[in-house]
Amino acid sequence: MRRSLLLLAALAALLLVTAAPPAASASSYLPTRLVTTLPYGDFGAFAESMTADHNGHVYASVTLWGNSDPLTDNTGQVWQVGPSGRSRAIVTTDLAPDQMLMGITHDYVGRLYIACADFSGTTGPVVYRSAHNGALNKVAVLPPGAWPNGLAVFGGALYASDSALGAIWRIPLGPGVATPTDPWFQSDLLAPGDPSLDPTVSGIGVNGIAFTSGTLWAVVSDYGRLVRIPVLRHHVPGDPRVVCERSELRTADGMAVDACSRLWVVTNAGPTPDEPGGALFRVSATGGVRQAKVDPSRFDYPTQPVFGTKAPGLKTLFIVNGAYSAAAAPTIIAVKVGVTGRHLP
Repeated sequence: MRRSLLLLAALAALLLVTAAPPAASASSYLPTRLVTTLPYGDFGAFAESMTADHNGHVYASVTLWGNSDPLTDNTGQVWQVGPSGRSRAIVTTDLAPDQMLMGITHDYVGRLYIACADFSGTTGPVVYRSAHNGALNKVAVLPPGAWPNGLAVFGGALYASDSALGAIWRIPLGPGVATPTDPWFQSDLLAPGDPSLDPTVSGIGVNGIAFTSGTLWAVVSDYGRLVRIPVLRHHVPGDPRVVCERSELRTADGMAVDACSRLWVVTNAGPTPDEPGGALFRVSATGGVRQAKVDPSRFDYPTQPVFGTKAPGLKTLFIVNGAYSAAAAPTIIAVKVGVTGRHLP
């Protein structure tokens, strides 16, 4: 999400607030700890996404903002964080002023994929694969105007949500660079709202995506909508179905799947004035929504949750705080949720 859109999204969420629930006591909150603080940079930073490998490491995609000089580029980084919190940058790349790193995920053999959005409108956004030496290799170039956001791997292909076009792109995980011209799936159900017509939306459509056993799940930020899309034979998308649409899920961003096939969704802004920094929700496959009891002070524009893959983090949800603020650095927190995650169906 680009900085101006992020601010609009946060403001829009605050406009939706109607009443604040009774404050929870500190003892009722889920156990939460700070794992690490990511770099802030000279002019601020934003962490958009995160993924976890099978060795217990998490990887966060971070954009370090350049200054107001149009000749100064932004910098994209991927940070590897171990279970103990030890962190290191494994990828560093120059970005144009209108570019930023978006979703990040990994495939069955541990290779990382990172989306790079381009908001210039003239250059097509790119999806990269990261080599072991930190180099980035292009695996796909999308048409100008596309906005790749969330990433997920399923059935030998990489899927990317498109927050501008209300679409899903499918990219085969083969050699060469794919240049698809048409999305795998596109629907008004995934489309962003028009801020000029509705002040409660910010122009962000489908965002986080995840898979469970032949089903793609997608959240639409502007409407707090969860959409189910079956994946049929020969990778053909089936008819979409709205599972739920809830005001508290507006500004929904990334999501993770637990062992019971429930979705854990973070929102960039919380549903009440007491929770301005964001919130965590558990959503069932039938559309039941329950807010997780996490200390609101722990959130600072959360963008992606991922489950731990190694003990002692197996029943822990790691959440990256994007920190959409000039005064704060992105962070990663760990929340004990009492259930294990489900990875790469």
